[in-house]
Amino acid sequence: MSVLGALRRKPARMIAIGVGLALIVFVAVLATRSTQSGTPAESPLVGQVAPPISGVNEETGHPVSLASELGHYVVVAFFASWCAPCATETPQLVAFLFAERKIHASVLGVIYQDSVSNAVHFLRSYGATWPAVADGDGTIAAEYGVDDPPEAFVIAPSGRVVAWIPGGVTEAGLSQIVNLEGTE
Repeated sequence: MSVLGALRRKPARMIAIGVGLALIVFVAVLATRSTQSGTPAESPLVGQVAPPISGVNEETGHPVSLASELGHYVVVAFFASWCAPCATETPQLVAFLFAERKIHASVLGVIYQDSVSNAVHFLRSYGATWPAVADGDGTIAAEYGVDDPPEAFVIAPSGRVVAWIPGGVTEAGLSQIVNLEGTE
């Protein structure tokens, strides 16, 4: 009996095996998913002084650093133009900056595995005006433990990391974090 003949005689069994394999794949995907978008997660950096970031603002050509942004809340946002969830996150960051303008919050973008021209065009397309530094060799991402954008870190005015948000931020979630933290 040929294999094809056996398959024709037991279609229900083959369908059941196929459904079973699909279910296993589905469960594996769910089990390995990142934390829900906009939800702070555990990170060894939370509670620690944020690793330094410095470079050239790829939009203006001027020097920029995390240290120069301290004194208010800073969201360090790792992003890329090819990252679909980043396209959802970026308008949320724009809304956060508008909503929290009274506390002078800021965003510092870190370009993750992307060309500078694509990343700058991406930010412009959403009306984002914050500085973005290139991380061509991956040093900044490594220091922050980033491997899958979007990932954001909320830095308190003192320079301490108060939250890590993998998978994309929301305006409401960021506002809640900075308002719960209060002033240090």
